[in-house]
Amino acid sequence: MICLLAFIGFSVKSNPHRIWIAASIILSCLLAAGSYLKGFNLFVLEHVPFYNKFRAPSMIMVIPTLLMGIMALYGAEALSKEDSFSGFVKKYKTSLTLVGLMFIAVLAIYFNSEFKNEEDKQKLAQWSQMVTSQIKDPAAAAAYITPANDLFNALVTDRKGLIESDITKALLYLILIGALLFLSIKKIINQTIFFIGLGVLAMIDLFSLNTKYLKSENFIESTENEAAFNLTPLDIALKKDTNNYRVLDIRNGIQSAFNGGALIAYHHKTVGGYNPAKLSIYQDLIENQWYKFPNCMPTLNMLNTKYVISGNLATDTIANKEALGNVWFVKGVQYQKDAASVMKALDNFNPKDTAIIEEKDKMADLNNLEQDSAASIQLIKNNNDDILYTANTSKKQLAVFSEIYYNLGWKAYIDNKETPIVKVNYVLRGLVVPAGKHEIRFEFRPSSIDLSKKASGIASILLWALIVFVGFKAFKQKQASA
Repeated sequence: MICLLAFIGFSVKSNPHRIWIAASIILSCLLAAGSYLKGFNLFVLEHVPFYNKFRAPSMIMVIPTLLMGIMALYGAEALSKEDSFSGFVKKYKTSLTLVGLMFIAVLAIYFNSEFKNEEDKQKLAQWSQMVTSQIKDPAAAAAYITPANDLFNALVTDRKGLIESDITKALLYLILIGALLFLSIKKIINQTIFFIGLGVLAMIDLFSLNTKYLKSENFIESTENEAAFNLTPLDIALKKDTNNYRVLDIRNGIQSAFNGGALIAYHHKTVGGYNPAKLSIYQDLIENQWYKFPNCMPTLNMLNTKYVISGNLATDTIANKEALGNVWFVKGVQYQKDAASVMKALDNFNPKDTAIIEEKDKMADLNNLEQDSAASIQLIKNNNDDILYTANTSKKQLAVFSEIYYNLGWKAYIDNKETPIVKVNYVLRGLVVPAGKHEIRFEFRPSSIDLSKKASGIASILLWALIVFVGFKAFKQKQASA
């Protein structure tokens, strides 16, 4: 319904917006192609500001969805003004031709497609080859091969059925729109009834599609998984440790710890779990260090991983005594020429004594560092976006914090004076702490958030002012005409 009316809307020559809307829809579809149109989309990704912040290129399809709806309104308005079928066909010949070509294209696919792709054929061939290589009796082998063929034939039937259903519904909506248009042209129904009819048909069309994805049972709150969050004996044992620590859950393998479920995070802080917006530096660490477990002890220790969960309650509750806690002072700094060299150096170093820094992150504050074996530094408060530490040292030292480095928002303050954060050990934060007693505070305050809040506030004020102005003008005009 929406697409058909939008096609008609694009043929309305008096519509001043059709050119830029058509261009926007085409551009959006090109961008949504992502890696299927790699050269173009890589150029856009690298040169258009903020475009790389989107989760996936296909998100941009919200734009043509909105614009097609707008054009459908123009199409519906145009249909309501028609007074003859011949005039309608002549005026919208291009749109009707495009609709016809789309039907022909779909019908061509329907009648010429095997509805099996190469992967389907390869799977069937591999299965047949595997069966016949192990079962020499053809009759016995057929007992295993035939069900596989039946399965793929059923898939073919389902795929054909999907197209059949869509073609049938599309033709039905065309007939119903034609009937409404005929009744409107013959003055059997007025414009109000015509628009209501189009609205009802569009609603039925959209609802029938939406219910394929969200059925009635999707709106019923499920309680079947509530028990999954109950405390287990392991959770109870670990919670006896009230210190600030992290865990690594390898019960389903090391890769699953970072790409699978993260149920352990409901009760404990974890170094694993999956997040689609994972920082690239941490993904690098996962692929180059964590996946080598247990040969990644420096990484495990510097991220304060106190417990490794393997499924054995007796060993899972044994604390890793080498876990370095939330923060510590190092004895020295080791510089590496580039990021790859820093990552390689993480294979074999002592994070308790040494901080590894890339040459480009070197700064003047790192000069003349000393060591105070009696110095202390500890976490006082962690409120996610506000973290507080206290330090007491007689000499200038480098503190390493077991927190992920992210320079687009995190600010560090020593005694309320902003201090630069240095990237250490590829993923962690470092801070040069001068001699004396100090309060150290990290705050997450991205400038983009503050700017967006201000812009949103200004836009809201302007919008309300515009509404008041329009209302005032309408009131004045009404008084003038009275």
